[in-house]
Amino acid sequence: MSNVKRRLATILATDCVGFSKHMTENEELTLENLKACRSLIDPLIEEYGGRIFYTAGDSVIADFGSPVECVNAAIRFQKAIADRNGTLDQASKLVWRVGVHLDDVIIEGDNIYGNGVNIAARLEAQCAPGQILLSKVVREQVNERVNFTIEAAGTKALKNISDSYEVFGIAASGGSVVQSENSE
Repeated sequence: MSNVKRRLATILATDCVGFSKHMTENEELTLENLKACRSLIDPLIEEYGGRIFYTAGDSVIADFGSPVECVNAAIRFQKAIADRNGTLDQASKLVWRVGVHLDDVIIEGDNIYGNGVNIAARLEAQCAPGQILLSKVVREQVNERVNFTIEAAGTKALKNISDSYEVFGIAASGGSVVQSENSE
């Protein structure tokens, strides 16, 4: 594969917490709420220079040229979703997790492949509901460049990646990061 195109990219992976459970309880309401959340998420990704290159159900994966812009987009849409949830009954609230990683990736057409994508997705899976988890390299790039506190979130075992991967968190509220074992 001598003509493989590569570049440095910041990858954002986001997913709705408990989406399958929501769908089991009320498919139509869940789809309506998913669309409402995506109407917040997608434009903010674009506004901050990101490009969505993969979606499946409730998952969105996007790439950004700037880690700062990526993290700012994630903070903005997590806040927008939290604000939306504050106006809804419990059945309509959807909560999201976000993983962000910066890495060299392979570009093939409109798709992106490589460890950068895998790590961002694994970080997202380790998040507490409403949290944004950053890899160490992203934290190093955005530290003191975003308006929210970034806190050490320990080391996580990332499936098929590493048993001890240092991660940093930002809560949707901008407050302390809440640790949780809740995942789907």
